[in-house]
Amino acid sequence: MSLLKFDVSKCVHTTNKFAICNKCVESCPVNTIKIKDHVLSFTPSECVGCGGCSAVCPTSSFELESFNPINYIFKFLEKQRDILSCSDEEFPCIASLSSEELLSLSILSEHDIKLDIGHCKDCDIAKTNLKIIKERASEVNFLLEAMEQNKSVSLQELNHNYQKEEKELSRRELLSKEGVKKAIKIKKDFENEIESSDDIEKTHKASTQDIV
Repeated sequence: MSLLKFDVSKCVHTTNKFAICNKCVESCPVNTIKIKDHVLSFTPSECVGCGGCSAVCPTSSFELESFNPINYIFKFLEKQRDILSCSDEEFPCIASLSSEELLSLSILSEHDIKLDIGHCKDCDIAKTNLKIIKERASEVNFLLEAMEQNKSVSLQELNHNYQKEEKELSRRELLSKEGVKKAIKIKKDFENEIESSDDIEKTHKASTQDIV
Protein backbone atom coordinates (compact mmCIF):
# COMPACT_ATOMS: atom_id res chain seq x y z
CA MET A 1 0.00 0.00 0.00
CA SER A 2 1.25 3.49 -0.87
CA LEU A 3 1.64 5.79 2.11
CA LEU A 4 -0.56 8.91 2.14
CA LYS A 5 1.30 12.19 2.59
CA PHE A 6 -0.28 15.54 3.50
CA ASP A 7 1.36 18.96 2.99
CA VAL A 8 -0.30 21.23 5.53
CA SER A 9 1.19 24.36 3.91
CA LYS A 10 -0.89 23.79 0.75
CA CYS A 11 -4.25 23.23 2.44
CA VAL A 12 -6.69 26.18 2.24
CA HIS A 13 -7.62 25.67 5.89
CA THR A 14 -4.08 26.64 6.87
CA THR A 15 -4.25 30.17 5.49
CA ASN A 16 -7.98 30.91 5.48
CA LYS A 17 -10.05 30.52 8.64
CA PHE A 18 -13.20 30.96 6.56
CA ALA A 19 -12.39 28.06 4.22
CA ILE A 20 -15.23 25.56 3.85
CA CYS A 21 -13.56 23.10 1.46
CA ASN A 22 -14.10 19.48 2.52
CA LYS A 23 -13.60 17.65 -0.79
CA CYS A 24 -11.09 15.25 0.75
CA VAL A 25 -13.51 14.34 3.54
CA GLU A 26 -16.35 13.68 1.10
CA SER A 27 -14.18 11.60 -1.26
CA CYS A 28 -12.57 9.37 1.38
CA PRO A 29 -14.22 5.93 1.09
CA VAL A 30 -13.22 4.86 4.61
CA ASN A 31 -14.06 8.15 6.37
CA THR A 32 -10.64 8.48 7.97
CA ILE A 33 -10.01 12.07 6.85
CA LYS A 34 -11.50 14.60 9.26
CA ILE A 35 -11.40 18.38 9.55
CA LYS A 36 -12.14 19.95 12.93
CA ASP A 37 -11.50 23.61 13.72
CA HIS A 38 -9.54 23.83 10.44
CA VAL A 39 -7.17 21.07 11.55
CA LEU A 40 -6.98 18.01 9.31
CA SER A 41 -6.37 14.52 10.64
CA PHE A 42 -6.37 10.90 9.46
CA THR A 43 -5.30 7.51 10.77
CA PRO A 44 -2.62 5.88 8.56
CA SER A 45 -3.78 2.31 9.21
CA GLU A 46 -7.32 3.16 8.07
CA CYS A 47 -6.21 4.64 4.75
CA VAL A 48 -6.59 2.23 1.82
CA GLY A 49 -4.27 4.20 -0.48
CA CYS A 50 -6.83 4.71 -3.26
CA GLY A 51 -5.60 8.23 -4.05
CA GLY A 52 -9.10 9.70 -4.23
CA CYS A 53 -8.24 12.58 -1.90
CA SER A 54 -5.14 13.52 -3.90
CA ALA A 55 -7.15 13.66 -7.13
CA VAL A 56 -9.94 15.79 -5.71
CA CYS A 57 -7.86 18.27 -3.65
CA PRO A 58 -7.79 21.64 -5.51
CA THR A 59 -4.44 22.61 -3.97
CA SER A 60 -2.68 19.22 -4.30
CA SER A 61 -2.21 18.92 -0.54
CA PHE A 62 -2.31 15.12 -0.68
CA GLU A 63 -0.06 12.67 -2.48
CA LEU A 64 0.66 8.98 -2.41
CA GLU A 65 4.29 8.13 -1.67
CA SER A 66 4.57 5.50 -4.42
CA PHE A 67 2.23 6.95 -7.05
CA ASN A 68 2.70 10.03 -9.22
CA PRO A 69 -0.25 10.51 -11.63
CA ILE A 70 1.77 12.42 -14.25
CA ASN A 71 4.55 9.82 -14.31
CA TYR A 72 1.97 7.06 -14.60
CA ILE A 73 0.25 8.80 -17.52
CA PHE A 74 3.53 9.01 -19.44
CA LYS A 75 4.23 5.31 -18.79
CA PHE A 76 0.69 4.47 -19.88
CA LEU A 77 1.15 6.38 -23.14
CA GLU A 78 4.62 4.94 -23.72
CA LYS A 79 3.24 1.39 -23.46
CA GLN A 80 0.34 2.37 -25.76
CA ARG A 81 -2.26 1.02 -23.39
CA ASP A 82 -5.95 1.79 -23.66
CA ILE A 83 -7.27 0.23 -20.43
CA LEU A 84 -7.07 1.85 -17.00
CA SER A 85 -7.47 -0.86 -14.38
CA CYS A 86 -6.75 -1.17 -10.67
CA SER A 87 -5.40 -4.65 -11.40
CA ASP A 88 -2.26 -2.87 -12.58
CA GLU A 89 0.04 -3.03 -9.54
CA GLU A 90 1.35 0.48 -10.29
CA PHE A 91 -2.14 2.01 -10.29
CA PRO A 92 -4.12 2.35 -7.01
CA CYS A 93 -7.62 3.17 -8.32
CA ILE A 94 -9.21 4.95 -11.28
CA ALA A 95 -10.41 7.56 -8.78
CA SER A 96 -6.74 8.54 -8.23
CA LEU A 97 -6.78 10.45 -11.54
CA SER A 98 -8.45 13.85 -11.55
CA SER A 99 -10.74 15.01 -14.37
CA GLU A 100 -7.90 17.15 -15.74
CA GLU A 101 -5.45 14.23 -15.73
CA LEU A 102 -7.98 11.90 -17.32
CA LEU A 103 -8.75 14.52 -19.97
CA SER A 104 -5.05 15.00 -20.75
CA LEU A 105 -4.58 11.25 -21.04
CA SER A 106 -7.53 10.98 -23.42
CA ILE A 107 -6.25 13.76 -25.67
CA LEU A 108 -2.69 12.47 -25.79
CA SER A 109 -3.59 8.81 -26.30
CA GLU A 110 -3.92 7.32 -29.77
CA HIS A 111 -6.79 5.18 -28.50
CA ASP A 112 -10.11 5.70 -26.79
CA ILE A 113 -9.64 5.07 -23.07
CA LYS A 114 -11.49 2.25 -21.35
CA LEU A 115 -12.04 2.45 -17.59
CA ASP A 116 -12.18 -1.08 -16.23
CA ILE A 117 -14.84 -1.07 -13.49
CA GLY A 118 -15.18 -4.85 -13.51
CA HIS A 119 -13.39 -5.05 -10.17
CA CYS A 120 -15.66 -2.48 -8.51
CA LYS A 121 -18.46 -4.95 -7.74
CA ASP A 122 -16.14 -6.82 -5.38
CA CYS A 123 -14.43 -3.72 -3.97
CA ASP A 124 -15.30 -2.37 -0.52
CA ILE A 125 -14.50 1.23 -1.47
CA ALA A 126 -16.54 1.24 -4.69
CA LYS A 127 -19.57 2.60 -2.84
CA THR A 128 -17.76 5.95 -2.85
CA ASN A 129 -15.21 5.70 -5.64
CA LEU A 130 -17.39 4.25 -8.40
CA LYS A 131 -19.69 7.27 -8.27
CA ILE A 132 -16.65 9.56 -8.52
CA ILE A 133 -15.28 7.57 -11.48
CA LYS A 134 -18.60 7.77 -13.34
CA GLU A 135 -18.89 11.52 -12.73
CA ARG A 136 -15.36 12.14 -14.00
CA ALA A 137 -15.89 10.00 -17.11
CA SER A 138 -19.05 11.96 -17.90
CA GLU A 139 -17.26 15.28 -17.36
CA VAL A 140 -14.30 14.27 -19.53
CA ASN A 141 -16.56 13.10 -22.37
CA PHE A 142 -18.44 16.40 -22.23
CA LEU A 143 -15.17 18.34 -22.45
CA LEU A 144 -13.83 16.15 -25.26
CA GLU A 145 -16.98 16.79 -27.28
CA ALA A 146 -16.85 20.53 -26.53
CA MET A 147 -13.22 20.60 -27.70
CA GLU A 148 -14.23 18.70 -30.86
CA GLN A 149 -11.87 15.87 -30.03
CA ASN A 150 -12.72 12.58 -31.69
CA LYS A 151 -12.01 10.72 -28.46
CA SER A 152 -14.02 9.16 -25.67
CA VAL A 153 -13.77 7.55 -22.25
CA SER A 154 -15.93 4.50 -21.63
CA LEU A 155 -16.83 2.48 -18.54
CA GLN A 156 -16.50 -1.24 -19.12
CA GLU A 157 -16.58 -4.31 -16.89
CA LEU A 158 -13.46 -5.95 -18.27
CA ASN A 159 -11.87 -7.51 -15.17
CA HIS A 160 -8.60 -6.91 -16.98
CA ASN A 161 -5.56 -8.47 -15.33
CA TYR A 162 -2.03 -7.27 -15.95
CA GLN A 163 0.71 -9.85 -15.82
CA LYS A 164 2.92 -9.11 -12.84
CA GLU A 165 6.48 -10.05 -13.64
CA GLU A 166 8.32 -11.48 -10.68
CA LYS A 167 11.85 -12.85 -10.83
CA GLU A 168 14.73 -13.24 -8.44
CA LEU A 169 17.52 -10.76 -8.99
CA SER A 170 20.94 -12.22 -9.65
CA ARG A 171 23.99 -10.62 -8.00
CA ARG A 172 24.95 -8.99 -11.31
CA GLU A 173 21.44 -7.59 -11.76
CA LEU A 174 21.27 -6.45 -8.15
CA LEU A 175 24.43 -4.39 -8.58
CA SER A 176 23.20 -2.86 -11.83
CA LYS A 177 21.49 0.54 -11.91
CA GLU A 178 18.04 -0.99 -12.40
CA GLY A 179 18.71 -3.58 -9.71
CA VAL A 180 19.63 -0.90 -7.19
CA LYS A 181 16.49 1.05 -8.08
CA LYS A 182 14.35 -2.05 -7.54
CA ALA A 183 16.04 -2.82 -4.23
CA ILE A 184 15.47 0.76 -3.05
CA LYS A 185 11.81 0.56 -4.08
CA ILE A 186 11.34 -2.72 -2.19
CA LYS A 187 12.93 -1.18 0.93
CA LYS A 188 10.76 1.95 0.61
CA ASP A 189 7.57 -0.08 0.14
CA PHE A 190 8.43 -2.06 3.26
CA GLU A 191 8.99 1.14 5.26
CA ASN A 192 5.68 2.52 3.96
CA GLU A 193 3.86 -0.63 5.07
CA ILE A 194 5.25 -0.19 8.58
CA GLU A 195 4.40 3.52 8.71
CA SER A 196 0.92 3.05 7.24
CA SER A 197 0.08 0.45 9.91
CA ASP A 198 0.10 3.18 12.58
CA ASP A 199 -3.25 3.13 14.42
CA ILE A 200 -2.81 6.56 15.99
CA GLU A 201 -4.78 9.43 14.45
CA LYS A 202 -2.39 12.03 13.04
CA THR A 203 -3.32 15.69 13.28
CA HIS A 204 -1.69 18.17 10.92
CA LYS A 205 -1.32 21.61 12.43
CA ALA A 206 0.49 24.41 10.64
CA SER A 207 3.48 26.18 12.12
CA THR A 208 5.11 29.41 10.98
CA GLN A 209 7.64 27.30 9.07
CA ASP A 210 4.86 25.75 6.98
CA ILE A 211 3.64 29.11 5.69
CA VAL A 212 6.03 30.73 3.23
